[in-house]
Amino acid sequence: MTARLALDTSTRVGSAAVGRGDRALAEVNLDIEGIHSQVVMPAVDFALTVAGVAPHEIREVVVGAGPGSFTGVRTAVSIAKGWCTGAGATLYGYPSLLALAASVSADGQPICALLDARRGEVYAACYEFRGDEVREVLAPAAFTIPELVERSKDLKKSARWVGDGAGAYRTQLEELGVQVAPGPPAWPRASALLWLRARWPDLGRVRDPNTWEPLYVRDAGVRPRQFAQ
Repeated sequence: MTARLALDTSTRVGSAAVGRGDRALAEVNLDIEGIHSQVVMPAVDFALTVAGVAPHEIREVVVGAGPGSFTGVRTAVSIAKGWCTGAGATLYGYPSLLALAASVSADGQPICALLDARRGEVYAACYEFRGDEVREVLAPAAFTIPELVERSKDLKKSARWVGDGAGAYRTQLEELGVQVAPGPPAWPRASALLWLRARWPDLGRVRDPNTWEPLYVRDAGVRPRQFAQ
């Protein structure tokens, strides 16, 4: 079966996973805030060793395409592009917020994924997973908490609100009627990227890695393209 490498470094918790088919064989999650470029490749090497997969066996690379830390997103995307160019592997890119939602999804329940964007904002998107379909309810963008709640007011009670952004602004969200999921914050996981690639390859397939760019989102009024191009 095809060997795949997945990477997400959009947040302070970086993630690398190696899998075959739809199965993750090894995953490494590290607190890497500020040191993305120093620890990502050692994490990849460790995941490859644990999985028993040689680097030349990787035929597909799946990357978290942001939004998130500019440096972090750029680090993972640069590694993924370089790997695919050098090894002739196929590149897949999925929004990091979608990977976060997939990490905690319950079939049929909307998931609003929030990452702390600082400056009083969050990166946020909402998704629904229903059987063989994934639906983008709210596209990835940067919002203040009041803007986000207003844009997603129909989901206040029905959605599961997750991520470090939900944790950072829990009090403000709950004052506006949002039910934040209990427990520690969730993060985009590389194993979730492998799962997305196995379920919905067409959503993430990057046709031209040389010209493809990740989701560097900042302004709430700008709607990025959906998934990969």
